Amino acid sequence: MLTIVDRKSRYGSNRRVHKVDMKHVAAATVAALDTNVVDDVRSITNDNGSELQGDAKLQIRMGIPIYFADPSSPWKRGSIENLNGLIRQYVPKGTTIGRPPASITKALEDSLNSRPRKTLGYRSPPEIHFRRRLALIFN
Repeated sequence: MLTIVDRKSRYGSNRRVHKVDMKHVAAATVAALDTNVVDDVRSITNDNGSELQGDAKLQIRMGIPIYFADPSSPWKRGSIENLNGLIRQYVPKGTTIGRPPASITKALEDSLNSRPRKTLGYRSPPEIHFRRRLALIFN
């Protein structure tokens, strides 16, 4: 599963990756960033995995710079590390999920994005990302 997070709003987006290689990860990245959910992307910071090393073509295709975090420096990728920690509340480390169905990755994304965050003044990521307050409807 590919996870992308917007640093400002903490809005996360998940995509299934059918095979962990450069071709499939690049396609999932483009799919995640081409949606209307992730707009105004100015740069991407990747981990140093071998599946992310073929990003020169992706950088040209997307028209934005792609950076790589220093090895063994998780504090330089704080937003994604935090989101991965939240994902671990649903999928504990060591759990084999294989290829999760799209419905599972979407449900996980929706659940995580609906959680208010202290860093956002107890607002949820969509409230910041979409620049509007979400109204709760009570029956």
